[in-house]
Amino acid sequence: GDWSSNVCSSDLVEATKFDLKDESTFNEINKNLDTVLAPAFSNPGEAFNKVRKVLAMYRIELPDQEFEDDKKGSIEIPITQKETSGENYYNVTPPNAEITKDHKLIFNYNLKSGVYEVSAVIEEI
Repeated sequence: GDWSSNVCSSDLVEATKFDLKDESTFNEINKNLDTVLAPAFSNPGEAFNKVRKVLAMYRIELPDQEFEDDKKGSIEIPITQKETSGENYYNVTPPNAEITKDHKLIFNYNLKSGVYEVSAVIEEI
């Protein structure tokens, strides 16, 4: 089992504001995604969990993802951003919250020689 997913993401980054509209944050996230996805993976879910952990550090939560095609695929996930009391929370949407979907995660995977090559990037919509 993966025990680290039980760690609350707010424990990782306390009282830090992240704004995807800030180019340095945006570039840092994509650089971190490149780093964690550099090795080959035995399945796309394993790689997706790495992506989730990186994004959790920036208070972006991704939904569970099914990988229907086991050979290759490209998945786009809109990233919602909510601002509340001066802090940014992502994908946490209480009633009547103002939501802006201005970014998306693109997750690509491809089975080659028995292992998956995976890439992920956050882009502006």
